[in-house]
Amino acid sequence: GGAYVPFKLPRLDGEFLRQMGEQPFNHRVAAVLQLLFGSKITGWELDVAIGRHAVRLKNMPHRVTLGQMWHNSDGCFDTLRDDVVRLLRKEGGATEWSEIAIRMACLTALIAEIRADDRGTIDVAVPSGDFSAVMAAWYCRAAGLPVGNIVVGCCENAALWDLICKGELRTGQIAVSTVTPLCDQIVPRNLERLVFACGGNREVMRYLDACRTGEWYYPGNDVLSHMRKGLHIRVVGEKRVVSTIPNVYTANGHIFGPYDALSYSAVLDYRAATGDNRPALILSDRCPSRDLAVVAGAMG
Repeated sequence: GGAYVPFKLPRLDGEFLRQMGEQPFNHRVAAVLQLLFGSKITGWELDVAIGRHAVRLKNMPHRVTLGQMWHNSDGCFDTLRDDVVRLLRKEGGATEWSEIAIRMACLTALIAEIRADDRGTIDVAVPSGDFSAVMAAWYCRAAGLPVGNIVVGCCENAALWDLICKGELRTGQIAVSTVTPLCDQIVPRNLERLVFACGGNREVMRYLDACRTGEWYYPGNDVLSHMRKGLHIRVVGEKRVVSTIPNVYTANGHIFGPYDALSYSAVLDYRAATGDNRPALILSDRCPSRDLAVVAGAMG
């Protein structure tokens, strides 16, 4: 009755990345999907299903790369996910594990391309609200992928910051509305996967019991210590998100959507606070036109 979690992870280490060599992007994605599902899906089939350039890299200032996973008719990662799931299962719809596995495949393919001439680790940045991208990066790092820290950008609904930084989560708290409504969640979807990965069945049952009753959840010390390893939460206010959009356009000629602006600001804040300066990859799920009112308003 619970969520699917990986029983055993494949090795996605430097040797695996080197073996992929100069293969086209979709062929790298197919190679990871074959490991995760035992499927026979090929890169050519992915070319037909999602297009050859459904995922693209955009270099930004400050050693930041934007991984745009939304180059399709809907301008959204969900469309890519559903198209791949139809190949994998020969039917519509998607399970939560399928989404995480597809994200793992895309993240691996992106890092293989970024690290063509670099052997260092790469930080991965995502907005809060849904932990599928966080857990994909978490599992990839556990499998050996050179992922450094996972930076999660939160809006004013900062319950996730309370959990990781203060060791408490008020599950019954009421969320406020912001310009990033997908992040307006107190209990992020798929957060229980992180609790399970850090504390096992008993801990995840404590967490789910607190969620069902709307009570406070306090992770055990060992669980909290495990959560904090390589996971950093940054709170970015709405005004900062809105101001980042025209600032980035002025400096780089690139138009951010609000979720990319949130992740980008979180990366800069994380670096300012820690002094770390590793390259960072922002996982972008939405074309800016999907949030046109916010972007147009920010751009004047």
